[in-house]
Order: sequence, then structure tokens, then C-alpha cells
Amino acid sequence: NTLQGFDYDLMSNRKLLYKQLVREMPLFANAGINMVWFPPPSSSADAQGYLPGKWYDIPFRRELDLAVRAAKSHGIVSMVDVVLNHRTAAKISVNSSDWTSFEEPHWGEWAIVKDDWKCEPEQHLKFCPDNCTCGALDTGDNACYAPDIDHSNLRVQKDTINWLNWLRSDLGFDSFRFDNTKGYAANYTALYIEASSPFYSVGEYFDTNKDLLTNWIQESRAKSSLFDFGMRYKLKDSIHQDNYEHLMDDFYGPMIWYDKERSVTFLDNHDTAGDLNDRFGTAEQISMGYAVILSHPSLPCIFWQDWKSENQKMIKEVLAIRQRCHIGPTSSWKVEQGTTGLYAAFVGDRLAIKLGSKDWSPNSGSATREWVRAAAGPMWCIWERIESEHTGESA
Repeated sequence: NTLQGFDYDLMSNRKLLYKQLVREMPLFANAGINMVWFPPPSSSADAQGYLPGKWYDIPFRRELDLAVRAAKSHGIVSMVDVVLNHRTAAKISVNSSDWTSFEEPHWGEWAIVKDDWKCEPEQHLKFCPDNCTCGALDTGDNACYAPDIDHSNLRVQKDTINWLNWLRSDLGFDSFRFDNTKGYAANYTALYIEASSPFYSVGEYFDTNKDLLTNWIQESRAKSSLFDFGMRYKLKDSIHQDNYEHLMDDFYGPMIWYDKERSVTFLDNHDTAGDLNDRFGTAEQISMGYAVILSHPSLPCIFWQDWKSENQKMIKEVLAIRQRCHIGPTSSWKVEQGTTGLYAAFVGDRLAIKLGSKDWSPNSGSATREWVRAAAGPMWCIWERIESEHTGESA
């Protein structure tokens, strides 16, 4: 179970963030959270860290070290956000007359793809002009806000691998979250994972298309999981409309329909709750969302703002149920109803859940009451089998 240990605002105050994480680690561990996602650590052209420049320049290194150590002392894995699609340069290059002279590691225009177009109103200009010794063609989507890295270049590959290994050996990070993996071919993610051997890896591939996602998984040699945007958007639509037919979409919907072992489910992140201004919903709607993702197969990721909200109690409650019922990425999952007003499912052999305005009980039509209510909230309820050590109020 993962926690995103920051939001958009906290990223701009790293010293405060790292100190807060140190204080919170015992609470995370007690709640059953075993991995914490840290923001990109390097110096950056933006306050949030997603326009990294000097990879080895780590602001507030001492506070970061203390936070990673605190995680380790509580048995929590530290996952770092790595931005490999693009970089910002330290100096203007005499060759390109643009910001393409990079430091730590030192690169020139040769490290930038040659079809790297800028954002409006300069969309007709490239970071590496045609008269320079640019790199190869981009192997993914263009990011117009910073120079895109040419991952086909052997020196780029070597320097990237060295940095990832340094993040592990010197900063103590065990796992990687790969930012914007749409920006470069998936085989490079596989190469970097194989060369740095992280405990766990997850990629951000901002799409819900099953074909695109399964192709990425295949091309990355199944080395990494992916954030389940299909689950996020279909679950949000279902809860807002009280229509759970959205969740039954096995193409644009939840990855758990076709690759639950590599699905990382979530409700919000620093983007949806930040620049995108697309929060999952009200506190009640968010509680319904966590009732689903914390009770279903996949690896769920809890958003910082939700952990710090009035929903922390229910998140802890459902995490405890998840542990008692041994729910994980490989658990079985059988949907009983996915219609207007009702979603009902069995997960594993010890958990049942319903969402929606209509009534449903796993005890319906049964001569004996096999199930007891374990947790409930507005428009949701979770039951456990009586064989569980947990005892609770009958349904």
C-alpha cells in the first residue's frame, strides 16, 4: 500500500515537506502503509521539481536523508519520482543560442532529440535547431516545455543508469516512479530498471486505452507497473452519476480487468489536485472511491491530501480490512452487479462490497448470515466473512 507523500503545494517547500514526512512515518507504518512516494529530488527550474536541471544537486539533502532513514527504520520503502523525459539546462549554448548546455551530468545539443518543438507562441521553433548536432528523432510524445532527452544515445543511457544507481546507493531510495513515460519508448524504461534493480517501479502513462497500455507493458518487458487512469476516471464518473456501468468498461476502464498485477490505483495526485484542477469529488465521494480501491486487487496509492483529511479514519479502517482479508494485486474479483444505482462485488473469499443508492447484501437469499459488516459510509458498505477474526455488527 503506497502513499503519495506530497501534493502540489508542499513540493515547493521541500524542507518543510521532508520534516513532516519524518514525523508522519510512524503513523504511516501503523496504518499499514509500506511505501511512500517522494517528489523529484533534484534542483529544478520549477518549484515542484518536474523541470530538473542538475541531477546531482539535491536541495535540502540533510532533511531528505533524515526522511528516507525514518522510512527505513519503520519498514517503509522509499519510492522516488524520476523525471527522465526532459531536462532544463544551466547555461545558454553557443551552438544553439538556447538553454541546451547541461550540467551534472554535462551534456550538449547531442543529447536532445532533433524534433523537439517548443510551446506556443514559439511552437514553430525547436530546442535544437537544424544547424546543430542534435540527437535522433523522439521516440515518444513531444514535451514542449523543456528539451526532450534522446534516450537512444549511449552516453545518455550510461549517465541515466549511473544516476539511478546513485539515487539507490547514496540517497537510499528503493523504488522508482517514472514520470511521463509517454515521452520516450518503453524499452528504455526496461533498460533502466534492469540496470538499477529497484525493489518496485511504476510508470505514469497518462492514458486509459487498453491497447496503448498493454503495448507499453510488453515493450517495457513487464518490468514496471502503471498508474490505473482508467480506474480513476471510470470510478469518478460512476460515483458522480450513481451509475456503475462505467466500471464495467474493460477497454477504457480499470486496468484490473486485464492486468491487475500491474495496476496502481489512485483517486488523485499532485496533477489532478494541482494544475489540472480535477479533484475526485467531495469528501463523501472520495470515501466511496477509497472503499473501492483499498478493497480491490492492484496496488492502491493514497493521496497526501486525502490522508490529511477527515477521511483518514476510514482509510485506516479499510486498509486494516484489506490486510485481514489478504487482498493484494493477485486477488480474485467477481462483480455481482454493475448497474445504475448499484455496484456489488466479492474480492477474494473473505470480502464483499457495495456502492450506490440501491440496497444489496451478500447475505441475501442465504439461509445463514455468513457475512458481517466491517465498515460503512454514505452509499458504501464492506463486509467480511464470519470466519474472519474480526467481529462486527451484522448486516
